[in-house]
Amino acid sequence: MTMPGPSRWRGWVAAAMLLLAVAGGYALLSRDPPRVDRPPVAEPAPDSVVAQAVPQLDRVMDRASLIDAAAQAASAYSAGDALDDIEAQIAGRRFRLEMPLGCAGPAAGGAPLDNGWRLDDEGRTLRAAISRQSWTITLPSLRSGVQPAAPPAGDAPGDGSTSPPADMTVSGFWISRPWMLGADCPARNARDSMPGIERETLAIVEPGDPEARGEGARRQGYRLDVRVTPDQAPHAGEGLRVRIDGRLAASSSSPVICRTEGPDNRPTCFLIARFETVAITSASGERVHAEWRD
Repeated sequence: MTMPGPSRWRGWVAAAMLLLAVAGGYALLSRDPPRVDRPPVAEPAPDSVVAQAVPQLDRVMDRASLIDAAAQAASAYSAGDALDDIEAQIAGRRFRLEMPLGCAGPAAGGAPLDNGWRLDDEGRTLRAAISRQSWTITLPSLRSGVQPAAPPAGDAPGDGSTSPPADMTVSGFWISRPWMLGADCPARNARDSMPGIERETLAIVEPGDPEARGEGARRQGYRLDVRVTPDQAPHAGEGLRVRIDGRLAASSSSPVICRTEGPDNRPTCFLIARFETVAITSASGERVHAEWRD
């Protein structure tokens, strides 16, 4: 038997090494790639998940929102409906009410100031005043929208007749021109003037009698006497502005009470509140001429 030569052995060895190299490379390629840890990807929230609404703090009621609440109360009262829903919406709410003062121009010199202003000392001194009024409100008839039956003449409480309803004394201010949502003076147009067809129908008041508490002198009127420069002086047609800050009644009484003389009359409504400050400002409200804290 002839043995293979050295060159043939070398060929076989080379072929075997090539086969081993190919097999090793195939084994490496067939292995799973090394695992790499990746951060988890957040899955989108399902459509059924709704973000919770962030509760909003009650906004301070302005002139427009106070007038709107009173208009709703007047409508409900006239229809004989309860005011519970309206009361719940506004009870305890903070407010800032602004009203024009002295839109017709300065008061005559030397005349006593009641609700108006004038310039003295050749325009260097501004004098102004606002006055409070008092009312006595009959509570049961005003809250229910139905006038209670009056006791017959000669009857007295306790003998089977209807007892007289309770009364509440209040003091405060008429909200001038409650058909205007803004606090500017109205436009003057003589052709449209029809005097005597409008009357006051909305007031903002505090419960209690200032005179009974010994506060009559301070709280029945607010008067200012300040030095002003020509650019600070009010002008006819613009006047000044009254600003009242406070909070509507929350517990001791209803925040709004209405009454009327009859079914064909517009109700008169009272917003019951506690005043914190009363101020007289410029027509724009930017300059405070005087401020009183109650």
